[in-house]
Amino acid sequence: MTAASPNDYQLRLGLGQFYASHGKAQQAEAVYRQIIKDDGTGPNGLRARNRLANDYAAANRWDAAAPLLDEVLKENPRDADALISRAHLSLARGKADAAITDLRALQRDQPNSIPIQRELAHAYLQNYDTTLAEETLRAAVQNSPADPDARLDLAQLLARSGRVDQALPILEKLTTDKPDNLTAFQALFDVQMSRKDFAAALRTAALVQTAKPTLPAGNYMSGLAEQADGKIDAARAAFERAAAISPDAVEPVTALVRLDLSQQHADQAIARIDKVIAQFPKNPIARNIKGEVLADLKRTDAAIASFRDAITLSPSWTTPYRNMAAAQSAAGRNEDAVKTFEDGLKASNDAPQLRVDLASLYERLGHSDEAIAEYETLLKRDADSAAAANNLAMLLVTYRSDKASLDRARALTEGFASSRNADLLDTRGWVLYKRGENAVAVTALQKAVDKSPHAPVMLYHLAMAQLKSGARESARTNLEQALKSTAPFVGADDAKKALAELTH
Repeated sequence: MTAASPNDYQLRLGLGQFYASHGKAQQAEAVYRQIIKDDGTGPNGLRARNRLANDYAAANRWDAAAPLLDEVLKENPRDADALISRAHLSLARGKADAAITDLRALQRDQPNSIPIQRELAHAYLQNYDTTLAEETLRAAVQNSPADPDARLDLAQLLARSGRVDQALPILEKLTTDKPDNLTAFQALFDVQMSRKDFAAALRTAALVQTAKPTLPAGNYMSGLAEQADGKIDAARAAFERAAAISPDAVEPVTALVRLDLSQQHADQAIARIDKVIAQFPKNPIARNIKGEVLADLKRTDAAIASFRDAITLSPSWTTPYRNMAAAQSAAGRNEDAVKTFEDGLKASNDAPQLRVDLASLYERLGHSDEAIAEYETLLKRDADSAAAANNLAMLLVTYRSDKASLDRARALTEGFASSRNADLLDTRGWVLYKRGENAVAVTALQKAVDKSPHAPVMLYHLAMAQLKSGARESARTNLEQALKSTAPFVGADDAKKALAELTH
């Protein structure tokens, strides 16, 4: 059809979308690239850029997606599709400020759009601005009181910020209005469980069983409530009912396996998983679960074999690579673990999490240069990744002291100065401290501690900068607070040494 009607761009765009939705990324890219060539910066060329950018982003090819969106927005700064796509891209890269800018631009044209308001609220949350996120969601609910998604987002925000008593009536009303909304029931159940109101949680689970009898969710929720209430036999029966409804469902099988293991029935747990595998031999999740169980039981060779089976069935799925590498490393097979990560990176089109895990493995092995190189590679693929810049900067100042490395670390963290993220502020402050810029280091580290006042590593970092700045009493107080924590942290021995010197 496209050959017969080469000027029908809608048809050609549809062909590209068809290819993309059926996993034929190269064919989709070829279609979109040809449209871009033929239509240039015309409306269809811009649409093709948007589609191709979204496909790149879905494949973690953020470095390829960003220029396409920039090209669209250069031609049309108010292109809604490009703005929302660039906002999603910014959020995935940890650039909440940039996402907020794009979403606010969208909101000017569509002030009452619930999807845009919800996305903006999510961006505020990623930027650690709960107040603006709540204001945005409340405005969305006011604009459209019946919209279930906005109400659910608001309730979940309230629950996450510890205001479960405010979240509860919103969720109760929502589940009454939308008795088929499983996500709302799940949120209500979670709130009830957090309040240890197991009777109410069981009632919610029963409503889900009635509304969705062909799904395992209701029985699974009943099992969780019974288990939390200490009624193990009732929990097991509920999980069994859920598994009978959907034998390949992950959650009920996993819950039953964990129950078996907690009662020292390891062989029963493995037999249970093997039964699922026999029923669904092409299910990679079951094989991964079996590998996790075998790894917990220290049956390393069998665990690795099961993870390999999962990888064979789903070569681009990162979880079995991570699990297999962890099992290999725990058994001292570190070269094998490195190879597993490298294989996973090839199969998953360089999934960032695998590269982060590989860098962490190198650091644990004392190979700091290799760990640094992994983050440099990650930043080459995605120069705007705040997480990669953060981790690389910390590695540079931890393992190197030459001027070039310290300068690079400072450049990497310069943009963190206005961040609301305590971790990024802490890294920036620690870099400044390592460079001897103690006064500005204290300011940055104090901001981090203000946002996360009980984090021992941040208290330790602030104390060390204060010590170098001459604020000995403040340093002593923060060292004492850091060392009160039972959680281990990097630098604990240095913190003890510094406190001992202050005390004598």
